[in-house]
Amino acid sequence: CQGDLFVARAWQYALEERAADSSSAAAQLAHAEAALQEALVRQARRLPWSGDDLFLEASTHFELAHQAAPERREPLEGMVLALWYQGRFSEAAHAQAQVVTLHPEDIQAQRSLELYRLRAMLEAHPDDRLAWRKLALHHERDDDPGSALEAWRHVLILAPGDAEALERLRSLDP
Repeated sequence: CQGDLFVARAWQYALEERAADSSSAAAQLAHAEAALQEALVRQARRLPWSGDDLFLEASTHFELAHQAAPERREPLEGMVLALWYQGRFSEAAHAQAQVVTLHPEDIQAQRSLELYRLRAMLEAHPDDRLAWRKLALHHERDDDPGSALEAWRHVLILAPGDAEALERLRSLDP
């Protein structure tokens, strides 16, 4: 019947469109991952390069991959990492919030979102002692004493006699 043929053709078109989007997403994702990997290698080796060009390229391609396949987690996670390395903490927090929306059961994604939001808050308000305190406690919970020490030191810079910060520093740095 004519209606069934129309539905079948519409369904076939939708599948073809989905395959094209998926192929585009895969290509963008591959390009983004390559740029991100190169940027990380150059950073680790401390090679000279022009600023954040590779991280910017990676975040752009991760964004394109996300647009082509919004249900996939990988483009968002790659975008978060690329934005983080660029120091674009607010944007990284926004992208990480999308990961949490896609996977609300993922506790690690929620913990990462908390970290990214704290860094975004400190990006906007670097003298926020409470945010530094929360960041220090976050790092302690994540068993990252080096980052916790650094955050507690910022608390002391902002409030030189802070008893809790002094106590935490003593307990973390024997």
